[in-house]
Amino acid sequence: MTRKPRVPKSTGKPVKRELPALQMMPISCLRLRIEQEEGLQVSFDESRYAMRDLKEISSEVIALLLELHPLAVTRKEKHFEVIAGARLFKIAAFCLDPSAKIPVLVVDKRFASENKDLLRYLDLAVVPLIHTLRGSALELYQIFNGTGLRKEVWLPPLDKSAISFARALGVKPSALSSPATDIQKKRMREVSSSSPSEKP
Repeated sequence: MTRKPRVPKSTGKPVKRELPALQMMPISCLRLRIEQEEGLQVSFDESRYAMRDLKEISSEVIALLLELHPLAVTRKEKHFEVIAGARLFKIAAFCLDPSAKIPVLVVDKRFASENKDLLRYLDLAVVPLIHTLRGSALELYQIFNGTGLRKEVWLPPLDKSAISFARALGVKPSALSSPATDIQKKRMREVSSSSPSEKP
């Protein structure tokens, strides 16, 4: 009689997996599936992001971002498909030379296939939600403009122009202007009413 293999009971603890090693890979070897897959509810859509225009970001900063957040990829027949880090890959592919090598984590093909919906959901829904800053365009601009590192990150004109930042967010430049407070408005009315009228 053949004995069945013993299956360990679930302990409720997460299963330990060996982490993939970091590799350097040319951008030209990578692909991103943008179109909607059958049965997959979350797909990559550039228009969903607050910062729409990223072509002015410096290549040095892109390289640093990729070191901090390497892409997760899985092997296909003739290329590697990006399964996590879609937004950063789009930026790198747009701004860097196709021959440039970037850091990636090659995920096991079987694991990627069995968990593709979860990985796509984490990458395109959960991670952006975790990192999203709340506030108006003005509040985002004040954070963006007040760190002292703006000129080190962005190329002209986004390195100093408020108009270019407004364009990158898809808002009017007036959205980045501080509205006058009630006290300021009152003072303006007082100054206007107290000023001598011009004689005819």
